[in-house]
Amino acid sequence: MKKMKAFVTGLLVTGLLFGCQSADAVGDKEGEVTAAGSEVINKQSGKIDHLTEANDELKSQVKALEMELDFTKEEVEIYSGIARKMVNDANVKELSQLAEMLWEYKLMVNDQPIPKNGKVKVDDENVSLSIVQQQPSVSILPNGMLSEGKISGEYFDHIVDMNAEPDNTYGSDGTLVTGMHYDFNHVEKEFPLKIMITEELKERLGMTTTSIVVSIPE
Repeated sequence: MKKMKAFVTGLLVTGLLFGCQSADAVGDKEGEVTAAGSEVINKQSGKIDHLTEANDELKSQVKALEMELDFTKEEVEIYSGIARKMVNDANVKELSQLAEMLWEYKLMVNDQPIPKNGKVKVDDENVSLSIVQQQPSVSILPNGMLSEGKISGEYFDHIVDMNAEPDNTYGSDGTLVTGMHYDFNHVEKEFPLKIMITEELKERLGMTTTSIVVSIPE
């Protein structure tokens, strides 16, 4: 009988000890969860504060840009008024000169403008030649006068001769900018690419020669 009492007492003591340990473990877990939750909340709060500051900064930038835009619109209106007055007072010759100035022409090799002396050196044996025509987005000239400022005929016809046939020819056409492009593959060092342009295109480009030579340095 005494042995039985001792056995039961042992079980009760063990159960109490296990219960205390379990309660401590649950308490520890609860503490860990609470700490982790607090860390997440702090991180999210920090992100919210950062986004709020960024939003305030963006609002300030938008306000500054709006003010700059309003100022630019006022400037455009002032200069447009001056330009219209100048156009109204200009004679036919002056209007023709202005019309020419409003059209822009570019002649490029590998997307780089060709020097005024027409001598181009490239590092790649693959050469791309481009001629581009650009018209203004806005014209203050009388109706029909702007088109008179274009180069004569088709702009790409002002490339009159090339000493090699391009491997690929294609056009690009936009609302204001159009271009014609010529790709030459494997230009040899011993045989530079030679191109001739018209005197009219030379004048439009501000070049000093109608002869263009594209070479690869030795």
